[in-house]
Amino acid sequence: MKKIKVYFIFILSFLFLIILYIFFISFILKDLSKTSLKKSNFKVLENENLLVSNKVVKNEKYNFEIQSPYKTEFKNDYKFLTLKDENCVLNIVSFINNDIKNVCDWVEKECLDLECSNYICEYYKNDWYKVRYFGDFMGSSDYELVYKYNNYIYSANLECFSYELDNYKNPLFSNLILNFNVKKDD
Repeated sequence: MKKIKVYFIFILSFLFLIILYIFFISFILKDLSKTSLKKSNFKVLENENLLVSNKVVKNEKYNFEIQSPYKTEFKNDYKFLTLKDENCVLNIVSFINNDIKNVCDWVEKECLDLECSNYICEYYKNDWYKVRYFGDFMGSSDYELVYKYNNYIYSANLECFSYELDNYKNPLFSNLILNFNVKKDD
């Protein structure tokens, strides 16, 4: 009989701890959801040219804005923006170049700088161009999209852990095409 009482007390104590734990976790999640639902203003990161709020990144220096559900990282004075999902990385590099008149001229110049044997530059969607460089260098044949507006050039390079995901139909590219905006001159 004493053994049954001890087991009963032990089980009740264990259930009490589980209920307490569930209550504590639900309280924390409730608090987190309240803070994530609050509409926040853009916050300025260490560089005043870059503003981030609710998955929207605005880069004033390189004149673009992108809304993305993916993790983001910035490098080299915010010239490089990286979007990541669990399988791929999309690196967006911004350039300011007053000499280039169109995307394929810029791609040809890049090919010369890379000493590539040939390249592909063809219109794709929403003023983005499909670009691939071929040659004897790291990154040869990577899938890229390039966009030009005025003197700004944006090059997006896709790198995936699985070969099947390396293509222009990748969700990271689709998100970029649909959600990348430049501030147009009025």
